[in-house]
Amino acid sequence: MMWMMFPRTKQSLSGGPARAGRVMLVVSVGVWLMWAALSLGMPYLGGPWLLIDIGLAYQAQWIGIGLALSLLCVCVRRWMLGGALLCGLVLTALPVVRGRPALLAGVDFERSPVAGAVRIVTANIHPQNERWREDLETVFSWNADVVVLIETPPDLWRGIVRRGELDGTEWSHHERRAWVSDIASPCFVLSRWPLERLDFVGLADAERDVLIARVARPDGAFLVGSIHPHSPRTLARWRMGNGQLRTTSAAIERALRVGGEGMVVGVDLNSGPAGWRAGALRDAGLRMSKPLLGGAGSFPAGAFAPLRVQLDDVWRSVGVRAVAWSSTDVLSSDHRAVVVDVVFE
Repeated sequence: MMWMMFPRTKQSLSGGPARAGRVMLVVSVGVWLMWAALSLGMPYLGGPWLLIDIGLAYQAQWIGIGLALSLLCVCVRRWMLGGALLCGLVLTALPVVRGRPALLAGVDFERSPVAGAVRIVTANIHPQNERWREDLETVFSWNADVVVLIETPPDLWRGIVRRGELDGTEWSHHERRAWVSDIASPCFVLSRWPLERLDFVGLADAERDVLIARVARPDGAFLVGSIHPHSPRTLARWRMGNGQLRTTSAAIERALRVGGEGMVVGVDLNSGPAGWRAGALRDAGLRMSKPLLGGAGSFPAGAFAPLRVQLDDVWRSVGVRAVAWSSTDVLSSDHRAVVVDVVFE
């Protein structure tokens, strides 16, 4: 009788950790599948969940964690759990990969873009940047055709608007978004070619929140814009920023429908590629330029590359193809600048 008990004791002793391991893996898969569902649903929820959207800003990092857990399941021969986790991983990745190129060449900063291409720079230059003149000279040295400046310092704003510091230069063509304290941040679009700002009659707060202009390029006109909704420092600011983005998205849809021209937009969403704000831009007809492979996030600039979040990019409409993409942190800012060569097809 005694010897018959030993196999059961051994099985019970080993079964405890095994069951605990299974429970842990099942819970992990369940949490990951729930996260995948939120990732897919967030763009359609209207952006009310601040904390979830902040979490979704780190979607690329979550994907890496999910891949590691999938490999762990395979190593311990939990095939069904591994398969379920892999399905969750694929679902989670969909908002991040949709409409983006897999791989692009880097931008050659020393040379002009290839024939037929236009070089776009978008840079959150930081409102407390005291070295903005040096940074502006650096940006101009990249052979850019259009420059979008976001959160410009007050002295830069005064220098361009009041002192005319760009008058007589090849960057004398510019449009700006109004500087409204605690409501709208100052943004500029600078161009080698003449600009004509678009008006959106009947769209509430468009004059304050929306900056979209037509660029009179000799080889064909196109539209350029700037987007910078409020950061999620508080729930009130988050909701205000979402309202600004709704207004801008409506303006983008109208501009694309009426004009039929290609559009590029310099963007600092203060939200990641999987969040509601990015989903709203996709629904308006725009796509990211940043390739899936190569390059890391843009914020914070000084952080370890895998920990950075992609807040900044040049978004583009259908018919505008990105042919080169790079980012750089030479600016005196906590954001990396993004430089993209595009072709209007």
